[in-house]
Amino acid sequence: MRILFLFIIFCTFLLACKKESSVLGLDVQPDEDLLYSSFSDSALVEIKTDFDTGLVSSINNLGVYLLGSMQDPVFGRSDASIYTNFILKDNITNVNTGSKAQMDSVVLTLTYKTDFYGDTLDPLTVNVYKLHPEVNLNKDSIYSSGSHYKYEGQDITESGSGLTFLPRPATFSTVNGVSTRPQLRIKLDKAWFEENLLLKDDVNLKSSAAMQQIFKGLLITTSSTQTFSPGFGSILYFSLYDANTNLTFYYHNFTQSNQKLVLLSGAGTGHFNSFTHDYGTASLQLQQQIDADTSNDYLLGQQNVFIQSMAGLGLKVKFPDVTKFCDSGAISVVRAELVLKVDEDPNWQMEEYQTPLSFGIKAFDANGRRNEIADVGGIWVGGSYNSTTKEYIINMPRHLNQLCNKKISNYGFFIFPSESTSRAFRAVLCGSSHPLQRAQLRLYYVKLYKQ
Repeated sequence: MRILFLFIIFCTFLLACKKESSVLGLDVQPDEDLLYSSFSDSALVEIKTDFDTGLVSSINNLGVYLLGSMQDPVFGRSDASIYTNFILKDNITNVNTGSKAQMDSVVLTLTYKTDFYGDTLDPLTVNVYKLHPEVNLNKDSIYSSGSHYKYEGQDITESGSGLTFLPRPATFSTVNGVSTRPQLRIKLDKAWFEENLLLKDDVNLKSSAAMQQIFKGLLITTSSTQTFSPGFGSILYFSLYDANTNLTFYYHNFTQSNQKLVLLSGAGTGHFNSFTHDYGTASLQLQQQIDADTSNDYLLGQQNVFIQSMAGLGLKVKFPDVTKFCDSGAISVVRAELVLKVDEDPNWQMEEYQTPLSFGIKAFDANGRRNEIADVGGIWVGGSYNSTTKEYIINMPRHLNQLCNKKISNYGFFIFPSESTSRAFRAVLCGSSHPLQRAQLRLYYVKLYKQ
């Protein structure tokens, strides 16, 4: 009772000072304080699937870049490709390959990370193309996930038609008798590299910058892979920053054999992931939501909604009637939990397709731009996946406090998978009227005064 009495005095002080309402003790609000608040889960939630495009894919915290193709029975076809240029190892200058140098082989090596997504028992076909002379990838530039740059049309793998391989992200490789971390090694056609780099070392290998003037980089892609059936294929994770991820020239000259020159990607280079998705073979429910007329598209999210990383799909969410909680006066929102539950129907959830580890959320403005919500930086935002309850809870009391009290305009929110450009995830969630557990807003609040 003493706590309640002190709380009433505090509210009276707020009124006397004519301060706007705020979240009460947000960052230190213990569960027991909810005993003094009202609760409602009656707020209307409108939710639908929408495209999540234009994400920055040239920088990620994990240093992981994705490559692969797959045919998801629910989400359709997805392809992840890599664009990168190269620098000379250690940024050496004035490379001298010696008299009468001849190229023995050129090998592109990509170092696996142990994680993967999909089925690694299915073969993929990787093609490698030189980037067009007009392309200039810059290490300081930011590239988006939907970017596509011109490349020369002839595949430069040794076969001229790509390399078909079985992914082996957990199998150590042996190179020249030495065991190394798992790698994908792709032999390239040596003719162009010999003619334009090895035999013109005095000009084109004078420095990394000089080399990049003639050799613009590579597009590495598996988009020609035939996905024969639903569930076919995989998305693989590679580290471009690993020292074993490189382009190596093996050569000899008039006086020396077994020579090599190493070019690196990663630090000091321009690189990014490019993602494409074809939803033509996706679930009809999914297709209807992304193709729907915007005047009634939220109705199509009543049963299920779909979320996918790799710049695939996110969720638009609205709470159109939250101001009703202030009809009789201002309130202070203690907790505002958006609860999104995974639909555990086996037709949707499959073991080889991992669920996102967490969700992020941003608020739309009047121009449709996505901005940080008021709760960013608070310890209660959450958004992580609870594998026991099979649900995500996003707590945003500060932002909902402003919405309910009409301090800011209500343009809705956008929810997206965290680590969207560095990992492959997807989930099918219960919609706004799902019979088992609907998407809902759980609101805990205190009425401050009557008008």
